Amino acid sequence: MSSAATPSQALEQETAMMLAAAAARAQRRNRPAWLVLLGVAVLLAGAIFAWSSWAEHGEQRARARRAKAEADRVLAAAARLKAMNDAEAGGEGPRVVETGNVLSRIEAAGSRVGLSKPVGVGTRNVTARRELKLNQVRISYNVRDESLGAVLAWAEEAVRDVPGLEVFNLTVRPEAAEWSVNIVFSRWERMEGS
Repeated sequence: MSSAATPSQALEQETAMMLAAAAARAQRRNRPAWLVLLGVAVLLAGAIFAWSSWAEHGEQRARARRAKAEADRVLAAAARLKAMNDAEAGGEGPRVVETGNVLSRIEAAGSRVGLSKPVGVGTRNVTARRELKLNQVRISYNVRDESLGAVLAWAEEAVRDVPGLEVFNLTVRPEAAEWSVNIVFSRWERMEGS
C-alpha cells in the first residue's frame, strides 16, 4: 500500500479546502462586524451626550440657586431700606444709633446674660453699598465661655437690644474646657449726607 494520495483523493481534499474557505467567507459576510461597531459607537455617543447634558443641567441648577440667593439678598436689603424709610418718615425710632453706642450695647448684653468673661471689643468692617445709599457694618467678636447657651443668649440679647442688628455669621468650635465662638453681627446704616 502506498501512502501517496491518488488524484481523486487530492481532488477531494482540494475541494474540501475550497468549500471550507467559501463557508468561512460566507460566515463572515453573514456576521458583519461593522454593524456591531456602529452600534457600539452610537451607544457610546449617546452615553457621552447624556453625561454632558446631565453635567450642564447641574451647572445650570447651581447658577439658578446662586441667582435666587442673590435676588433674595437684594429683596431683603430693599425691604430693610423701605422699613428704614417708613420708620424715618413716621418719626418712629432713632434715625441712627452711633456705632460706639452699638458696640457698647453689644458688649453690655454679655454681662446681662451672665457670660463668665467680658465680651471684649469687637472689630468693625464697613462695606459701602452706594446703590442703596447704605453702609453694611459688620462687627466681629471672638467669645470663649464654658456655656454655649450663654453665648447664644448673648447674641439674642444683642440683636434684641440694638435696632437693625442681625447675626451675619456664627462659627462654633469646642475646645478642651470651653467653647470658642466667632460671631459676626451685621447692621445697615445710612451713608453720611444721604
